[in-house]
Amino acid sequence: MKKKLMLIIAVIVVVVTGVAALVYARSARGARLSQEEIAVLREQYPVNDRENPLYCRERFPVFEEDIARCDRYVVAEVVSGPDAYDRGITPTTMFTTYEIKIVEDIFGNASSDTIEISYNSGFDIEMPEMEIGSRFVIGGMYDEKRGEINIGSDMIFYVTEDDYVLSVKSEETRDAHTGSRVSDLIEYIRSVKKAAQTGSAE
Repeated sequence: MKKKLMLIIAVIVVVVTGVAALVYARSARGARLSQEEIAVLREQYPVNDRENPLYCRERFPVFEEDIARCDRYVVAEVVSGPDAYDRGITPTTMFTTYEIKIVEDIFGNASSDTIEISYNSGFDIEMPEMEIGSRFVIGGMYDEKRGEINIGSDMIFYVTEDDYVLSVKSEETRDAHTGSRVSDLIEYIRSVKKAAQTGSAE
C-alpha cells in the first residue's frame, strides 16, 4: 500500500512539474520570439527593402520620427483590394487602395470600424503583400477629404497568427521590434506619440 501511495505521489509530481515547465516555456516565449522562430516566420513575412528607383530618399527616418508625424496608427485586417484610381494629379498619378477593418485603434481617433488606406502606386514595389485576411500594424496620415489613410511601407508591421509582429523594413529602429508581441508594439507606439505630443506642447 505504501509503495502504491509513493508511486501515485511520484506520478503527481512528474505531472505537476511538466505542466509548470510548459507554462513557464509558454510564458517565456510569449514575451518575444527567438531568432530561430523569427527566421522561420520570415519565409511567410519577408523583409522588403526594395525602393522606387525614381524616388531619391535622402535619409530613412527612424521609427520614432514616423510615429510622431502620423495621426493614425491601427492594427488592421485587410478586407478587400487592391484597387487603383487616378486622383487627377498632373502628370497622371495612380493610387493603390485597400479596405481594412480596424482591429485596434492605437491613437483612439478612428471614426469607423472600416476605412480605406492608400498610397502612390509607384511605391507598389516597396509594399508587403497585403492579402485579404492578413493583418498589419499600419500608420499614416488621415485625408479628411477622401476619408482614407495615406500610408508608406516604412510605417507597416506584419502581425502573425499568434499576435507577434515582424517589421517590413530591415531598418534598425523598426527591426528592433521584430519578434515582439503586438500588444508591446502598441504600447510603444502610444508612449512615443504621447512623448512627442508633450514635447511639442512645451
